This record gives sequence, structure tokens and C-alpha cells, in this order.
Amino acid sequence: MTDPIVHPYPDLEALSHAAAEATVRVFADAAPDAPLSLVLSGGSTPRRYHTLLATTYRDAVPWERVHIFWGDERFVPHDHPDSNFRMAQETLLQHVPVPPSRIHAMPTDAATPAEAAAAYEADLRAFFAGRAPAPWPPTPAC
Repeated sequence: MTDPIVHPYPDLEALSHAAAEATVRVFADAAPDAPLSLVLSGGSTPRRYHTLLATTYRDAVPWERVHIFWGDERFVPHDHPDSNFRMAQETLLQHVPVPPSRIHAMPTDAATPAEAAAAYEADLRAFFAGRAPAPWPPTPAC
């Protein structure tokens, strides 16, 4: 097992720019016909990253090829103030031309969180079947 790669940043602004730049690099290095995926995190930390992708880096991302996923979600309706989907919608998705059919939100309308997780797992397995993830960290190292 290799040691983890740690990149210290002086503040959230620097980290957010580095993450956006790394995203752009990975997408630029992808094959021209390859579907691209972006897995969003929840909470308040990625808010600035989303905003930068929607503004400063907007034109560097081929949004028509990007599929959006979530790494986590609260089991609340998508319009709830605590929803990670809602935060992403407000800070990123409503500002970029990603086709709605490529937005793979975690379901939060199932009877139980376990049922919602199973449905999302099926969506993920269907999309990523047979695809290898992009190498990380992107080159050159961020």
C-alpha cells in the first residue's frame, strides 16, 4: 500500500481553486468521446468549489459530456435547506449547461434510506459498469 498524497493549502479559497483546476485537467486529459463524471460532496466545504466551476472555470468544462453524481446526501427532499442536491443546484447546476438527463441525484423519496441507497447503487452500477476510474492525482500533480 502506498502512502496517501497530501496537498496542504493555506485556506479554503486556495483548496477550491486547486480542486477546480484538477477537475479541468482530468476532463481535458480524457478521450474526446469519453463520458465524464463528477461526483460532488456534500456539506458546506464544496460550496466555493462549485461556485468556481460555475464561473471562473465554466468555459473550461465540456458540460455536455459531464454526468453529475453525489458522494453523499441527506435523506431529505431535494428542496430542503439541508439537501446537498439543493446546495449543488444553487451553486453549480443552475449556472452550467449540463443536460438534466446527466444529473444523477440520489433519490430521497423512497420509503427508507436503505431503499434509496439501493436505488442509487443500481444507478451507479449501471452507469459505471465496465469503466475504469481516471487516474488520480491528475498529471501534473496538483
